[in-house]
Parts: sequence; structure tokens; C-alpha cells
Amino acid sequence: MKNAVKLFEAMHSIAIIAIAAIIGLALAACDTSNGNDTTHSHQWGAWKSNATQHWKECSCGEEYGRANHNGNPCPVCEYNDSSHSHSYSDTWSKDATQHWKECSCGDKRNVTNHTGNPCVCGYDNGSTIAEPTVAGLYRKTKDAYILIDTITPTDIDAVITYVNANADEGEYLLVVGQNITLTPAVLKTSLPGYYERSLARDNARLTIIGTGSMRTISLDSTKQGRMFTIGGEKQNPNDYSYHDNDNVSLTIGNNITLKGRTGNNNQVVYVQFGANFTMQGNSIITGNNGNNDNGSSVNNRGVYISRGNNSDSTFLMKDNASITDNAGGVTVSRNGSVFTMQDNTIISNNKAKGLGGGGVLVTEGGVFTMKDNAAITNNEITNSSNGGGVSVDEGSTFTMISGTISGNKAVEWDGGGVSVRSDSTFTMQGGIISNNEARAGGGVYHSSETIFTMQNNAVISGNRTTHTGGGVHFTTGVFLMKDNAAITGNIASDTTQGSGGGVCVLSGAFTMQDNAVISGNESKNITGGGGVYISNSSFYMNGGVISGNKAVGVNNTIVGILGGGGVAIIGSTFRISNGIVYGSGVGNNSNTSTYGGAALSNENGNAQYGSGENWTDIPLTSGARNTTINVVNGELQ
Repeated sequence: MKNAVKLFEAMHSIAIIAIAAIIGLALAACDTSNGNDTTHSHQWGAWKSNATQHWKECSCGEEYGRANHNGNPCPVCEYNDSSHSHSYSDTWSKDATQHWKECSCGDKRNVTNHTGNPCVCGYDNGSTIAEPTVAGLYRKTKDAYILIDTITPTDIDAVITYVNANADEGEYLLVVGQNITLTPAVLKTSLPGYYERSLARDNARLTIIGTGSMRTISLDSTKQGRMFTIGGEKQNPNDYSYHDNDNVSLTIGNNITLKGRTGNNNQVVYVQFGANFTMQGNSIITGNNGNNDNGSSVNNRGVYISRGNNSDSTFLMKDNASITDNAGGVTVSRNGSVFTMQDNTIISNNKAKGLGGGGVLVTEGGVFTMKDNAAITNNEITNSSNGGGVSVDEGSTFTMISGTISGNKAVEWDGGGVSVRSDSTFTMQGGIISNNEARAGGGVYHSSETIFTMQNNAVISGNRTTHTGGGVHFTTGVFLMKDNAAITGNIASDTTQGSGGGVCVLSGAFTMQDNAVISGNESKNITGGGGVYISNSSFYMNGGVISGNKAVGVNNTIVGILGGGGVAIIGSTFRISNGIVYGSGVGNNSNTSTYGGAALSNENGNAQYGSGENWTDIPLTSGARNTTINVVNGELQ
């Protein structure tokens, strides 16, 4: 019993000591200015902040809620960095319920709940909603399409008015069950600067589809005018100032044809001020054939994309959409206008007069990207203008990732497939440019300080000119051919001016490298250059093969005056560090001309092998070489 009592007393003493220690630590945690003040309770006060964080602080020095600022001004502590200027991303940020545009400082604008699935921001909750098949105007929600029974679906003007007025309610779908004829839309007299039938309110989003079979929306012949204008809401109805639209889009979907009118000098669809236009499914734009004979057809094409002030105006063609039989297909004009053509889309059989680009005109800083299996075929440009298929002009950019540009004609001028001019850039990452015709540059014509790059497995083949550059012609620019790019089977057919069956370079710089190939091309002019003709230019070869080309004369007779079956060098410099230029007598690889099978140089030309600063003249006989030029790592083999 005594031992038990002693054990109890010992445990009791230990418990008392532990409790005292805990109380002491708690009192020590708040060290105030008057010592161990056991009556102190934390008072946090107002937010404090520095340039990056905010927090609350007690008079004892303890902190609460330290965190980084969230926005400028910060919505928590109201810190405002006056030196910061917001720059919002062009891409949407999003969570499961909302989307917004965000600045690097964390500030957000246009915070909006998701509507539609997928939403305009790209958010997809994984569910699908079956599209209605009964004609009518519907508002799309997350779960269903709701019929707007006060709107007659054939009254397109009423549909546009309703969608503008109720834009913030969500995305709309118009199901068309019959053909519709519209009066062309013109500028409103009551509201200068506004076009009739304009989808222009922020968040106004409309998709049009047909039900049952292909449905055609046509312009009647009463007057000149557009069918649709997308974007362009004014900041002030009494002046001409516009702001870029947020979330304004028109989508033309399955079973819809938009048909212009004969003699129309306006576009079918005009996109501006940051708005978005999409053609998808089997949709078509056709029949807008202007009667403009003054050399300018920029205004009567199928689609015209104009600039945005701070955000891009965009046009996306996808699925199997097509633009055909118009007075020009698409115009992409000014900085902030972007056109993407992908999937199995087609621009074909358009005939433009003037300004360039029978299929597509990209000008004043516009951007055009072509990919997947897209095709630009059988288009024409007349009135002494360039670019039967595509014209890229005035600081614009064209990227061809894949696809086909074929059968196009610059009837009187240059660039049967593609014309690139005036500080513009064309990057051909893949695809085929074939069977196009022009005066010069049957496949590609580029001039006036342009940059053209052929790379990967890009091919230019089977093109034809009446003058120079059956495959490629360029003047005062830069041309880089690399990777596995190939220029094959092109013809410069004129017997007096048909120089450069594959490539003609006038006052430019051409580089060929890696495994690039120039093969099977013909020049029918006695000045030659079956593969490459360079005049007052430079050609540097650091890899690749030039083979099977011909410099031929009338009736395909091999000429003996000038020639240069492989390379003709006129007042220029040809340097080779690696690569092969085949001569004559080597079977199918032979470059053929009785005078200079491999190369021909006039008295002002130079042909050299080597590398770096060390160059040696290639042996020529009277300016010609019939035998193969094979150089490996700067050494002539």
C-alpha cells in the first residue's frame, strides 16, 4: 500500500510540472514590451504590404496571413503598383466553371462562366449535346439546346439582332430547313460606319447549320453588298472609334452554302476588329463573281479578314469546307488578321482580277497558315498581277506545313503557285506545289527582299513558265533549301528567255544544303541553267544533289552556245563545300548540255570549292565543265 501511495504522489508531481511547462511556453509565445504579460491577446489590425506580399501584424510582432499579391491593385490588401501596365494574354485561362484573360501580375478581365461545351475558351466537360434537327434558333446551355420560339429561322436579320441583344446569355445555333434569299447588306444611313446584318456585340456567338440536305443562303441581285459582317461594335455610336470585340464569332457548319451574286463588288463575309469566323463540315462559299474591271478585285472575294487593334481577327477553315467559283477566294489584310486552312479544306476555281492571289491574297502584315490535307487548286489571277494560287505581299507571312497548291495560273504575270513580294516571308515546311503556270516562277516567285525557306520533305514539281524559273524564280531575296526538300520536273519553256528550269536567281542569295535535290528540270533557252541559273547572285551548296537536268533548245535539241545543264553561272559566284553536281555521261543522273553538262560560267562568273576562308577555282575548260563536281568536306573528289 505504501508503495502505491508513493507511486501516485510521484505521478501527480510530474503532471503538475508538465502543465506548468505548457503554460510557460504559451506565455512566452507572446513576448510583449512589458515582459511576460499573460493578459495579452493578438490584435491584427490593417493589412501591411511590400511590392510582392501582404500580411497582418500584431503589436507583439506576430504575423498572420502572409501571401503574394493577387492582381494589381491587389483585391485583398489594395496594394497598387503604379509603375505596372497591364498586358493580358491572348489565350484564355480557365477552371471548371469560368474563363478569363490574365495579366502577368495576376489581374483578370472578362471573367465569364462557361457557356456551351466545348466553351469558346476550349474548356470541355466531357459531355456532348445532340444538335437539334428541327429548324429554329436555339440557345445552347451546358445540358441542352433551348428553342427561341419568338424568332422565325428564315428571318436572318431578326436572328442577328436577337443574338446581338442577348449575347451575354450564351452561344446560339441557327438550324436552317430551307433555302433563304437575303438582300445584300450595306452601310446604315442612320449609324455611319455600321453595316447592316453585323454580328458585333461582345460575346455574340452564332453557328449556322442546315438540316435535311444542303441549304443555300443567297444574296439577291437588287444591289451591291455583303452577306455578313463579323465584329466592329463602336465605343461611341456618334464617332468612328471601334474597339476589338471579345468572343464574337460566326461559324458556318454542315449543310450550309453561302452564295454571293454575279456582279457583286463586296465580300460574302467580312471579319474585323478581333472577331472570329469558322467554316467547318461541308460548308461552302461560292458564286460571288464581281464585274470589277478596273484591276482591283480585293473587295469581291469570298471572305475578307481585316485587322484587329489589339487582338487578332481570325478565319479558320477546317473539316471539308470549301471556297469556290468566286472573284478571288480569301483576302487576309493588315497586321492582326490571321487565316488558318487545315484538314481537307479546298479553295478552288476562283478567278481574281488584279492585286494578286486568285486563291488567297495575304497583304499588309497578314498571316496565313496551311496544313494537313488542305488544297489550293485551279485558281487564276489576271490583269498583270501575281500569284495564281497565293499572293503574299507587303510584310506578310505564309507558312505551308503541308497540303497541295496545284493547277493555278498567273495568266499574264508571275508566281503560278505562290508569289512572295515586298519584305514578306514564305516558309514551306512540307507539302507539294505542282503543275502551276506563270510567266516567271511557275511554282514560286519571290522578289523585293523576301525570305523563302524550303525544308523537311517539301516538293516543287511539274510547274511551267514561259520565261524564267520553271520551279522557283527570285530576285533580291534569300532562298534556303534544306533537309530533304526537292525541286523536280519543272520547265522554263521560252526559247529566248527560259532560263533556270529548276531555279532562277537574279540578284539574290541561294543556299542549298543537307539532302536537298534539284533534278529532272529543263531550260529551253540557250542561256541555260537546266537545274540552276544564277545572274549577279550567289549560290552556296553545302550538301545535296543536282542531277538529271537539261539545258535544251528548240525541239529539245541540245544547245552548244551556252548551256549549263546543272548550273549556269552568269556574273555570279558558285561555291560548293559538300554535294554533287553531276556531269554528262553518267546515266540517269546526267545533267545534259553539249557545253557545260555540270556547269557553265561566263567570264564574270566564279565556280569554287572549299570552305571557310579557303576557296579554290573549279577546273573549267573555256568556262565549262562537263564532268561531275563532287565535293566532300571542302575537297574536290
